[in-house]
Amino acid sequence: MKIKVHLFASLAKQRYPEEGFMSLDAPEGATVEWVLERLSVGPRTTVIPLLEGEVADKDQVLEDGDTLKLFPVMGGG
Repeated sequence: MKIKVHLFASLAKQRYPEEGFMSLDAPEGATVEWVLERLSVGPRTTVIPLLEGEVADKDQVLEDGDTLKLFPVMGGG
C-alpha cells in the first residue's frame, strides 16, 4: 500500500531538504511506529504524528492512501 508522509521543521531538513514529503510503500498492517523506524526517527526524537489531521498513536494502523504528518517537538525559552 502507498502512504504519503510530510516531514516538518528539523525532520524535513535532516532527511528530505528539497521536498519535505515523500511517498512510502508500506506493508499491510504498517503502523505509525513502522514509519518512524523506516525513517530512522529514533526514540530520543519526540514527534507528534498527525494522521489525516488527527493526533495518532504510534500503534495506529495505516491504510492505503493515508497522509501522515510528522512534527518534531521543539523546546525553547
